[in-house]
Amino acid sequence: MAVLLQACGGGANTNPATVSLSLSAGPSSQAAMSGYRHVWITITGMAYSLVGIEAYSPTDPNWTVVSLPSAITVDLANLNQGTLLNILNNMQINAGNYLQMRLLLAPTNTAATQEQSTATTPLRETSTISTYDSNGLALQWNNQVEYTRNGSVVYEAPLEAPLPQIGLFVGLMQSFGNGGVYPEDLDINLDHALVPFNQPNVPGGLGFALAPQATLHNLQMAGDIHGTLDASKLCQPGGSTVNCANHVVAMAELQRIDANLNVSYFSVHSAAVNPVDGTFDLFPLDSNSITGVNYEVVLRGDNMQDIVINEVPVLAGSSPATTYYGGTNGIIAGNLPTELSTGVIPVTVLSGGFTPQPLKSMTTVSPWGAAAGYWAFMQTPTGYFYPFEMLWINTDPFTGMLPNLPETPQLSTGGMSQAYYVFNTAPAFVTTIPAQGSGAYNVLSDGPVYETTSPVTTTTPVVSATTPQFTPMAPLGVPTIPPASLTLNFSVTNSGGYDRGQLVFSDLAGIVSAVDLTSVLNKSTSTATLTLPTGSSALQAPGSIFYPYLRLWKSTSTDVPLLLEIPVINMSQGAINPVSVTIP
Repeated sequence: MAVLLQACGGGANTNPATVSLSLSAGPSSQAAMSGYRHVWITITGMAYSLVGIEAYSPTDPNWTVVSLPSAITVDLANLNQGTLLNILNNMQINAGNYLQMRLLLAPTNTAATQEQSTATTPLRETSTISTYDSNGLALQWNNQVEYTRNGSVVYEAPLEAPLPQIGLFVGLMQSFGNGGVYPEDLDINLDHALVPFNQPNVPGGLGFALAPQATLHNLQMAGDIHGTLDASKLCQPGGSTVNCANHVVAMAELQRIDANLNVSYFSVHSAAVNPVDGTFDLFPLDSNSITGVNYEVVLRGDNMQDIVINEVPVLAGSSPATTYYGGTNGIIAGNLPTELSTGVIPVTVLSGGFTPQPLKSMTTVSPWGAAAGYWAFMQTPTGYFYPFEMLWINTDPFTGMLPNLPETPQLSTGGMSQAYYVFNTAPAFVTTIPAQGSGAYNVLSDGPVYETTSPVTTTTPVVSATTPQFTPMAPLGVPTIPPASLTLNFSVTNSGGYDRGQLVFSDLAGIVSAVDLTSVLNKSTSTATLTLPTGSSALQAPGSIFYPYLRLWKSTSTDVPLLLEIPVINMSQGAINPVSVTIP
């Protein structure tokens, strides 16, 4: 998959930079991801722009577009423990300061092929990888999720990944110098990015969307954190899940300050712990020379006490193998990873846990009236003022509630095993009680790009085993981004006889909101309104460029929804009304 490509667009190419690109993800194993066995995406190319506020267009000269000779299908669930998959090598791109970067994906399905689909008729691009699901069948969709219920029943579902006009978005500025060599990696945090939702008419009852965001790392400045848990306390594959820790995930966290100046610690990379030997690698992470601070390492799982190791440094050039590949010179020597302990990290097994139970949906608390978002369950360790992410659960973007997951991750009922990192020694762990109380968690509600978490206060919901139900607080809107109404005029031909559906609005952070089409589909014409964040001529808002698509299905059919892209709706400089939508 290493190819030599010449980028097009972006101006004169007098002394280009050389860019290599790999892909990483995590966590990934079935044990850690609660029933998700495979998460496939099909990559078609890359796009770069020198302009920060601009919708992607392959014909826009501000965009440099790199198309792969043939599409590449990647199983993100295999990219764990620091595994990097090289997708581009020696790509020549004009020097400059790029403000947007997109990983372009093949469409999940199309109108022409979807209605003819069967279990053995793939709706896929030609790929350099021959990929089959666990049933031995070729993938049905370009982007696909395989999951299990009850540990054994296997289901396949399309992954409603960002449409080609969106791509996976990287919003950080990237400077490519004249003649420079840049080994880069795009990292997808599946814990945050994979969005399940209820799709009751299909086998298994679930559908999936992918939040269109990835994190970019320069591998020359990236590093690794390595650790080993006591494997004797971990549930083994195919074995009992009683009296052992299960679904164990390691997370590297950094402080995040949102637009309303609320401070929290959130995971920037996570990895599934290998249950057989207890090992994990958190790679790639930006080194201390980039972040300016150390990481907080959190380990959590079912039936175990949460573990926190504070103030963990990361050295540039370290990796799981102590060397990595990239650039034009082959192997680049690296430093040893940061070793969390000279011995195994102790695990305290607890008897079960509890599942949080929201009493209201995101729809009722969002400033935009939107259902999409997530709930973060947080604890504040001893010696810290701000809470740490312990569990992240995406809401169903169409109902605002928790979807019917294959297995719902549990929250620990015990205190916290906490220690500070010390070089070349075993950390001195002590059981501490977080500020929320033993086995108790604050719940932060958050949504798309122009919503932010409410601060942790005495009124923030707290859940525990004795009080698992909670009423979520409203996320806070960004004060400078006002809401505005969008009028939608629908025209329905209904030639396909669809009686269920949604009009979905996505921005650079993922699904923002959706319009239920149940009442629309039985009329030839109708009107609906939707509240969305909107920019102005004085303050353009890139998150107010919306990439809508239709989801249509028949309630009496087990076929997955038909997905239809509609034109971009650009509200970055103010509201536009009305917008006409034709539904077949």
